[in-house]
Amino acid sequence: KGKFKDVYDAFKRTSSFINKKNYELLIRADMFKEFKLNRITLLNNLDSLINYGLLASEIDDLARPEIICFEEMPLEQIREDEKNIFGMYISNHPASSFSKDKYVKIENLNKYLFKKVQVAVIIEKVKKIKTKKEEEMAFILVSDETGEKELTIFPKVFKNNSNLLLNKMYIITGEVTKRFDKINFIVSKVEEV
Repeated sequence: KGKFKDVYDAFKRTSSFINKKNYELLIRADMFKEFKLNRITLLNNLDSLINYGLLASEIDDLARPEIICFEEMPLEQIREDEKNIFGMYISNHPASSFSKDKYVKIENLNKYLFKKVQVAVIIEKVKKIKTKKEEEMAFILVSDETGEKELTIFPKVFKNNSNLLLNKMYIITGEVTKRFDKINFIVSKVEEV
C-alpha cells in the first residue's frame, strides 16, 4: 500500500500483526526516524499508538491520540541498544570521539610494529586464563569504530586490572608486536575513561 504517510498510518497498517515487544525493538533500532519523533517519545506513547492502530483499522475517521514529546534518551543508551539489536554501533562508536592524532585506531596497529601506543577502545569480551605458575592473565577483545582486536594482558598488569567492565571505554597503553605473522598487542597500562 505504499509508504506510510505518518506515524499514525504506520500503526494503523501494522498493529494487527506486530506486537508491543517488537514495536519496542523497532523503535530502539530507530526504524521510525522518518516520522521525526525520537525513541523516548515513541516508547512513552506506544500504548496509545498501538490502541489507535488497532481501532483505526476498524473505525473510519478515528480521532488521533495526542503524542506527548520527550527529550531523547542519552547517547550511551542509544549505543547500547544498537549494540544489542544489531551487534554493532550504527550511529557512531564511542571511540570515534577520541583523537586519531593521540590514539591509534585498531585498523592501523600494524603500522606501529614494535612501538608503544595508546588505543581508545570499548571492552567487548574478557577471557581469563591461568599460567603454568597459576597466575591469572587475560585476553580481551576490544573495539573502536575501525574494528576489533584481541589484546593480551600478562599477570603482572592483569593483577591490578582484573575488574575490567564490558561495554566501557578504556585508554589502553601497550606495545604492538608480531609473532608468526600475527599482530599482537601486549598491554602495559589500562585506564578507565
